Amino acid sequence: MMAIAQALSNSVQTREYVSLAGSPFNPANDTWRLRTYAAKEAIRFWRVKRHVSTDLLECVRRVFTVVAMNESAYTARGKFYAICHLIKKSYEANGNEVSRITLGDVTSWISTGPSKTLRSHVKSVAALWRDLGIPGWDEAAFELIEFAALPPDPAYLEAVLTRDPRYGPFRSAEDEAVRLALDEAYNSHVINVFEYTMVRTFRALGLRPDQLCAMKVSDLERSGATYRLTIPKAKQRDPIWRTSFMPPRPIALGLGHTLDLHIASLQVRYKGHPSAFKHTAMFPQYVVEDSQTSFKSHHTPQAISYLYRSIFERIGPVSPYDGEMIFGTPKRDRASVGTYLAMMGCSESEIAAVLGHSKAGSCRPYVKAGIDHHQRMEKLLGEEFIPVSDRFLGKLVERTSESANKVEILNSDAEPVGTCGGTSCSAIGAGAAPLACYTCRKFNAWSDGPHERLLEEVLSEQRKLFVAGHEGVAGTLTISVLAIRDLIERIDNESEA
Repeated sequence: MMAIAQALSNSVQTREYVSLAGSPFNPANDTWRLRTYAAKEAIRFWRVKRHVSTDLLECVRRVFTVVAMNESAYTARGKFYAICHLIKKSYEANGNEVSRITLGDVTSWISTGPSKTLRSHVKSVAALWRDLGIPGWDEAAFELIEFAALPPDPAYLEAVLTRDPRYGPFRSAEDEAVRLALDEAYNSHVINVFEYTMVRTFRALGLRPDQLCAMKVSDLERSGATYRLTIPKAKQRDPIWRTSFMPPRPIALGLGHTLDLHIASLQVRYKGHPSAFKHTAMFPQYVVEDSQTSFKSHHTPQAISYLYRSIFERIGPVSPYDGEMIFGTPKRDRASVGTYLAMMGCSESEIAAVLGHSKAGSCRPYVKAGIDHHQRMEKLLGEEFIPVSDRFLGKLVERTSESANKVEILNSDAEPVGTCGGTSCSAIGAGAAPLACYTCRKFNAWSDGPHERLLEEVLSEQRKLFVAGHEGVAGTLTISVLAIRDLIERIDNESEA
């Protein structure tokens, strides 16, 4: 409370305050460093200085002194940018420096269509400004920004829905082209093990740059043939890295081996105390001795993002669709992972758990993109698309309508789930029945068969494989899971009819 009281003084004092992330800053300076590691967020008053009067600039400094001391560096910087956006638009509309934010300024700004994020940030800052009693706003302007309806949720990302070539997910053929180019570049020594491992980690897990930069060597655990990775959360309210984590997750053996190889290459260059190596950054800027709570060895997210783009320029993946160079960023990898999960039938909450979103609604674009894709294909191909959209390829029949000479398909408890409509069935001889039957056109599934129990068994087996680190093998069961679910849904629909 004392710090807030000091911030409310009639003028900004030439003394230092401390941001929530622990970085000292002087409100009288034009640049405030809010965090001294990672993204190194800063508030820079040159963005707004020439657009406002001296008195209003003083008020902005006083308000943001409070914001910087009580909000994460990431959020404080975002709110400052939003206020700058409002002031700049007012300056452009009026042609004069802004001395006070009026109802007309806010009305004009809203008419330009700022995003929901910008509107939310300005609304939050205005509420604080009003509560602190600092001059600079008309009361009517406060009222409008508080009660005006916000625009649609930005979670409906157009880039995901349209598969934008710069910001949206990779299409299947593009993704394969990137994989081949990445492997070829590594095998030809165009990129080193650090760069290869970094790109593979982004592509496999859909991480934000902040998450990858915050990881330490100790986050990778191996038990026999199983690898687990503990991933720090990002975009949380915590001002310090590594204060909250996603649950440890199994990763594919291939990625685990690649990370092991990368860590071994770091260990060769490490000169510090052996017991402290585990605290070194997983993808370090400098291979130096570090501690659990320090980040002197860590890269910044901006540097990692720049390195990622430079790697794409060197490996040169070409799109098979238009022959142009594929543009790659960690954000596109993240969108690709989310879209793939949606295409595999995952719900919003399941995708959110994998990507580390705090709100399931943030993953709605991925699910919507998957639905739109299926609808477009169905419109183009009509009935020919049924084998793709409905993964169950057989027929649904009544048990009593089946002739006695049909070959019955049994589950693990020797209970029949249907019959084979063909003259011979290689799946039975190979031990692949009944699972393989659900994606076979010759399968006649009984409407009263124990399909739900089989689905539970397959899901249980898939979970065990994921826990054991065999993601590739587990993924082969996904189509069968979806086929059984489609069948059960068809049975429910017909029974209701």
